[in-house]
Amino acid sequence: MAFWSDSGASPKLSYRWTATLGSTSNKIETYTLKSFQKPSLDVAVAEYYNINDVAFKPGMLTWDPLEVLLVDAEGASTNNSSILYNIIRDSGYIQNSLGQPQSAIVKKAASNALGGQITFNQINAANVDIERWTLINPFVTKVNFGQATYTTDEILTVAMTIRYDYAKYEKLA
Repeated sequence: MAFWSDSGASPKLSYRWTATLGSTSNKIETYTLKSFQKPSLDVAVAEYYNINDVAFKPGMLTWDPLEVLLVDAEGASTNNSSILYNIIRDSGYIQNSLGQPQSAIVKKAASNALGGQITFNQINAANVDIERWTLINPFVTKVNFGQATYTTDEILTVAMTIRYDYAKYEKLA
């Protein structure tokens, strides 16, 4: 039976969500999040040959990096270019007086710069959280500060890629 024939069922909608990321000193405001890719995973597959037979067995599970797209604004609390640069700096990236990199990024510091974990909540029509994804030990692996162009009048966005050790799923309602 299809969900639309059941009056008690409702599909999850892609625009009903909230996310929390950033530390208290580098908080990314939820309303500046334009899109947030939910976690995805891969299971490695191994092939085993036995004379004229092939068997496939599941292997190691790995969590894929995810993409987050942010609106870049001018206000102090919504300037995501500045906030992301501070997150990278707090991760351990330091420049000397000549502007050259002086240190390496450390995973613990990088994860702490994002608050140690990231949460993504899917909400329903009544604005109630129905599921939660928690990303454990996240860190930024890529930041794209956007593209300035005279050809459009679109809002400037900042994209970042986040890697994490694993994700936890909770069904809330």
